[in-house]
Amino acid sequence: MIRLSDLDDKMIRTASGKKLGRVHDVSAKDGQVQWLEYGSRSLLERLRGKGKTSRISWSDVREVSRDAIVVDVSEDEPRARPGTRRPSGRRSAR
Repeated sequence: MIRLSDLDDKMIRTASGKKLGRVHDVSAKDGQVQWLEYGSRSLLERLRGKGKTSRISWSDVREVSRDAIVVDVSEDEPRARPGTRRPSGRRSAR
């Protein structure tokens, strides 16, 4: 069993080891995790709107280890929800 507190601030990496960012929010519905929000490490940066944030589906998570969450996504462009900043800083289409 995984606790939500186990996911907080954990690094998200691709299967090849590329770092995507740290988890800063978890969205759940009916007791099931739906999304992980990740990106800028600093809360202050996120509050000022300068931090980059993306969202990844829980279905893309392949492993939760002691030090990282491993996801199965394209190396070039992790899935981001519409309207959020992608890791490149560009906004996705709505």
